[in-house]
Amino acid sequence: MTVKNTIRSYGRFTSKVKIVLLFFIIFILLILTLDLLTTKSFINFIKTSSSTHQIKDQDGFVNYRKVINQNNSSVKGTIFIFPPTGGENLVDRLYARQLAAQGFEVFILQTWTGYEIETINYDLHNIFYGSAQMALNKVLKLASTKNYGVLGTSVGALHAAVTMVTNPYIKTGFLIVGGLPIPEIIIYSKQPAMLELRSKRFVKYNLKTDEQYLEELSEAFKLEPTTQLVNYSIGKKIGSIVSTNDDLVPYRNQEIANKFFKVSLMEVSQLSHVNTVAWYGLLNRNKVVDFFIQNLN
Repeated sequence: MTVKNTIRSYGRFTSKVKIVLLFFIIFILLILTLDLLTTKSFINFIKTSSSTHQIKDQDGFVNYRKVINQNNSSVKGTIFIFPPTGGENLVDRLYARQLAAQGFEVFILQTWTGYEIETINYDLHNIFYGSAQMALNKVLKLASTKNYGVLGTSVGALHAAVTMVTNPYIKTGFLIVGGLPIPEIIIYSKQPAMLELRSKRFVKYNLKTDEQYLEELSEAFKLEPTTQLVNYSIGKKIGSIVSTNDDLVPYRNQEIANKFFKVSLMEVSQLSHVNTVAWYGLLNRNKVVDFFIQNLN
């Protein structure tokens, strides 16, 4: 193939990619437009206000978003949201707006000290999950109520699972495609970052099998909810959305989490991990919002 033909082929390829991306963007914009044009979503936006803030002290920082109802001086409760991998996104903000419109005060934890760590050591996970709990405790002091709930999506649901077990002040919570035990998810997830971490650790720790990896990681990880001596989630109402077609947080681990927490509400999706998050977050948020209305009062 000549250089000229190669350039032409590449040009046709990039044109196809651009067309696919254009249709994808149009599709997303259509979904968002349909959602925003509904009376309820429009009212949610009008009734609420959103602002970003930072807490900074000698221990580090926490960036967070606070969403409140502008017209309601009486707050039903305070809900803390842990976002998925990548940080706060549109779905988190839509949940926050709708919850705030119902009279809740909402804090989205965006980033914090320890959120991004560059190491492959096993202790990485103690720092990652421990720092999230420290960030929550800082923001918790800003709440105007003592009526606390937590909502988490994907890795945010893993943070929420740790919170519900270790934090005695949390009254209820909701997990969206979250699972347990956390070391199993780290090992068996098909998320590219976890696959890369697995590959590097097999070399560094001279691992031979996944079973050896799981044994060593489980021993090193101190915040696994299913192994805590004290479980503050017992007796509390907890809800979940699970995906039966999930290779990022395996469905088996989502089932284990549901049994461990004895969830009182479970929504089952046959969509993939990402599509489940999008379906409920963009078009079916009432399942989550209604749960908090009924259980955080």
